[in-house]
Amino acid sequence: MADPKQSDDGDPKGLMDVDGRLKERVEVEAAAETLRPRWSTLGPIGPALIVVVAGLIAAYTAPALEFARPWKPGDPVPFWNLLGRPFEGAAMEEKEERVQEIEELAQEVLQAEPPQPLVDRTPDAIIEVDEGDALPPYAAKPGDDAEVVQPLELFKGDELDGFFAKLARSDAAIAGSITRVVHWGDSAIGVDGIPGAIRQRMQARFGDAGHGFHLLAPPNSSYRHREVDFKHNEKWRRCFIIFKCSPDGRYGLGGTTVRSKG
Repeated sequence: MADPKQSDDGDPKGLMDVDGRLKERVEVEAAAETLRPRWSTLGPIGPALIVVVAGLIAAYTAPALEFARPWKPGDPVPFWNLLGRPFEGAAMEEKEERVQEIEELAQEVLQAEPPQPLVDRTPDAIIEVDEGDALPPYAAKPGDDAEVVQPLELFKGDELDGFFAKLARSDAAIAGSITRVVHWGDSAIGVDGIPGAIRQRMQARFGDAGHGFHLLAPPNSSYRHREVDFKHNEKWRRCFIIFKCSPDGRYGLGGTTVRSKG
């Protein structure tokens, strides 16, 4: 610890006994002048900034340079996921609450009834029929007489006829009849809540033909695929729709396009 300051007569002085004022005047304007940025201090950075700004102006004013525009109207705002979320405020909270409500609804649907064992994907008898032949008579299944809580709302009424015809062939165990279902919707179904509940029910009713679509590499973390866990060897390039990185604007299921790095 430092020794206390000594006065001329040898008595120690405290901090409040010392005059801390400067002996010389300091010109504030002169000090501020030395802190102002000068063009010479920028060195090569200044011209580079001018070139970048000029390039951006040219890209947005010349139609021929449209391909060089780093951002176009309708594109996701760069770094919005990192910096812009706090500005969404109530809208973002409302969206998160909606997703949470859908997730809770899916869990209620799954918990409303005990898990049903999956039907063996190999029926006792596989029926061979020719194209156009009538299907065998339908055999009633448990639950067919259950009350319909929410009827389908269709524009014309026949939009799903092809789907039900395909599903009827799967139900009748026609050879090679596997019905694939694709659920198209917004980000609320990305957590696989409602689709997962529907998938479990349909597989328990019509048989399990597998986990459905499977990407070559994991999709964006916003998408989930329940009951499926896999690894990949990091030798794939992944392009997510939220980044608008596909040159042709086409994306696969889960909003993902996967290409080999080789």
